[in-house]
Amino acid sequence: NAGPLPSPQPLDAGHRRVLYASLDLAREPDAIPDLLRAARRLHPDPTGEWYVFLDEVTTVPDWQIGVKYAVDVGLLDGAYLLCTGSSAHRMGTEQLVGRRRGGRDFVQLPMSFRDDVTSVVGIDLPPPLGVPDLVTQVGRSSLAAINLSSSELDPAMDGYLEHGGLPRAVAESIEAGALSHETMFVLWNMLASDLAVIGRDPAAALGALRHIVRALGAPMEWTSLAEAMGVRSPHTAKEYATLMAEAFLLLLVYFWDASTGVINPSKQRKAYPLDPLMARLPQALEPGAHNPSTDGLIEGLVGQVLYRSGSDRLTLSDPAPRSIGVWRSRRGTEVDFVIGGQDGPIAVEVRGDSRQGISR
Repeated sequence: NAGPLPSPQPLDAGHRRVLYASLDLAREPDAIPDLLRAARRLHPDPTGEWYVFLDEVTTVPDWQIGVKYAVDVGLLDGAYLLCTGSSAHRMGTEQLVGRRRGGRDFVQLPMSFRDDVTSVVGIDLPPPLGVPDLVTQVGRSSLAAINLSSSELDPAMDGYLEHGGLPRAVAESIEAGALSHETMFVLWNMLASDLAVIGRDPAAALGALRHIVRALGAPMEWTSLAEAMGVRSPHTAKEYATLMAEAFLLLLVYFWDASTGVINPSKQRKAYPLDPLMARLPQALEPGAHNPSTDGLIEGLVGQVLYRSGSDRLTLSDPAPRSIGVWRSRRGTEVDFVIGGQDGPIAVEVRGDSRQGISR
């Protein structure tokens, strides 16, 4: 008794193994393996890959148990599975642990600046490189090629910092040339609903985001965040920041301890909006709020790129993320990002000239 069972829908008549199903009406995790069995009965071909798209999985309590069971019993052998849902928090925290068979999990983040430049703006870029490769001859050649496109990349960056990489915002920017207030309110209502479902105050979360945007790129104390949110406990502020990271609203970067070579979550940390559009929410909802600084947004984009390159499975709230940290000496000298490398940690500083900042 798994509730109403969605009907398998092949998306492409030329490919018999493409399955899309919306789970809006399903109420038990059993619906997922039942659906996959029905699809395989319709197309019992013994060979070939399956492409399975399960939409609105977060409406199903314990949906990940249904997926894990399907993996364990072989219903997803040779399949690529994409799960989407309306609750970003639940998508970020409900993971497929303890499964018997192989496979890897990935989280699809908003479109990156590189993706925006190549697929939306239409600028050809050299293949991506790792940070250590940038100082090699290949890296220097790639940077020289990119510099030749600076007249096109500068306005592309300006556009990306305005609309970010969320699908609706990108589409509206292409069609209308600017974002409407409606899109901003839709984005906030989605996030606010996600927080309300788990019993958190959206107004306090907006206060946290407002504080982070105002001090973008600066180290953050839980005490100052609590004051900005109007809550008493720094522990509460930390909890909200963690929840917002799990909902893919924030990227949290924790202190890297040079003496031990590991992340120390009890010391200083930084917070960046995961997508540039997130940083513009406070000003859109509260006209007196600060607009984010361009330099701070770009620093956050660099952090996001480093995080993407350091891990193919992002848990954005993880206090020991292994792939990126921030370092600050006792004298106050700061290195924006520290990432792991084969020959030891690599320091990355985001800088520009004294007149134009880092925005050019």
